[in-house]
Amino acid sequence: MTAPAIAAATPTALSRSVAPTVPDLAGVRVGCDVVDVDALARRLERTPDLLHRLFTEAEVADAMRGNTPVSSPVATRRLAARAAAKEAAYKALGMPGLGFGDVEVRCDPTGAPHLWLFGEAHPAAVSLSHDGSVAMAVVALLVTDLPKE
Repeated sequence: MTAPAIAAATPTALSRSVAPTVPDLAGVRVGCDVVDVDALARRLERTPDLLHRLFTEAEVADAMRGNTPVSSPVATRRLAARAAAKEAAYKALGMPGLGFGDVEVRCDPTGAPHLWLFGEAHPAAVSLSHDGSVAMAVVALLVTDLPKE
């Protein structure tokens, strides 16, 4: 279905002409977040048990892939991107009360990130990135993929 042409640039005409496309857009939920890599490194250094409170064993293992020490800048950037993905997932899911262990980012053998929720694979799209001292993530999902209450 194509959107009807906009007859006039008045708010009433505009809202009527665009309204039929809104339900299609309303079916997608997106969350994004950024994490300061250096700040995370300082927090992990000050509070060593924080690593296992924020990240699952699978996430820590993934950050250490390729024999990367967990305290290395590379592993810290990988962990920061996962922390950003968890926050982005909370936003996209609309479930801010989730714990860090409830949401997990696991990579498949190709390195592509995937979202896991309560230990189950979730069909959300996940994108991670990091550059310098900033890590970011975007999580997108369909409303039909929201967990049932």
